[in-house]
Amino acid sequence: MPGLIVSDKAIASEYLGDLLAGGLLLRESKVLSVVLLSNPSLEEWAHLVDKENILQKNTVHTARRVAIAVKQRMSPMGEEFLRDFVEADSESSNQLLLFAMLIRSKAMREFMTTVVSDARRIYQDELHISSWIEFFTARSRSIVGLESYAESTVRRMGNNVFRMLADCGYLSEGRTRKLQKPFILPIVSDWANRMSRMDVLEAMES
Repeated sequence: MPGLIVSDKAIASEYLGDLLAGGLLLRESKVLSVVLLSNPSLEEWAHLVDKENILQKNTVHTARRVAIAVKQRMSPMGEEFLRDFVEADSESSNQLLLFAMLIRSKAMREFMTTVVSDARRIYQDELHISSWIEFFTARSRSIVGLESYAESTVRRMGNNVFRMLADCGYLSEGRTRKLQKPFILPIVSDWANRMSRMDVLEAMES
């Protein structure tokens, strides 16, 4: 029986995760995690997102896009993780979201364990968006489908990556992105151990 044919775009999408969806989406993730814990039906989920507009978005299209991204990031993490996330303070919540995002996006994991780690190793003060573009270009030589993304799209992904890193204290806010070293909270280390995802913890400690 012949195997399924996977498109180049699908391979690239699997590698990237949902880097085009936005940043960590803290507020939206809190709201939808509570909903996910209630095990809603597809109809109930659609009603809350489309009709009740619980995400408070300007259009149904935007609400659906964000809801899909959050669901794809958070559902695989399991109910216990969702409960910890819902009850966590802001700093813990952001780190848990980054943990979930890094599980979903191998591209972001590799960016942190190579580019961010190397920049810190050579005592580089700042990180520029060009570092993401250079990383993406290099990966395009070995991962099929990446070469099909427009430069504007690649840059938008990079802006989202940088926003997530700033939200978690890896980069300073503002136009000049100074490299910083956040303290990884025990709740994140605990989940890395429980899920056997020390590769993600290594990325976060880069």
